[in-house]
Amino acid sequence: MHRTYLTPKGFKAPVEHPKKTMPYPSSRKLTGALVRLGQPENGTIGLAEGIETALAVREATGQACWAATSAALLETAVLPQSIRRVVVWADNDRLKAGQKAALRLAERLIREGRKVKVQIPDRPAEHKSWDWNDVLATQGPGGFPELGWFSRMKKLLLG
Repeated sequence: MHRTYLTPKGFKAPVEHPKKTMPYPSSRKLTGALVRLGQPENGTIGLAEGIETALAVREATGQACWAATSAALLETAVLPQSIRRVVVWADNDRLKAGQKAALRLAERLIREGRKVKVQIPDRPAEHKSWDWNDVLATQGPGGFPELGWFSRMKKLLLG
């Protein structure tokens, strides 16, 4: 079970560890699972590391987006065969864990015959990490890129 502690306004709570995952048996490998926030449309889905990023993608673009809850789980995401196009909404952190996981996932999905786009937000130098939720909070939906096959949704949302 994954828990994210939030403030009443929906931001990460100012506690030492705002995200926690329940332990699981060491004899098991945790892979493949995703928090499904919406249904794929026309064989297309977004994937994000965190739930807050997936929700931000949904709000900004209208695209259904599933959350992995960690970089390691993003890399091992398992998708139904009916999903043929994927946008990976990667985090941008100084240690590059999110970017590396997104790129390894993209390489695997491409080998499976899927079309993949990886979107990494520009990170302000003073921040150690930056994700698409940060983009939505600071720039609104206009901070999200046009992506061809779902840009129509963004145009509908932004007018």
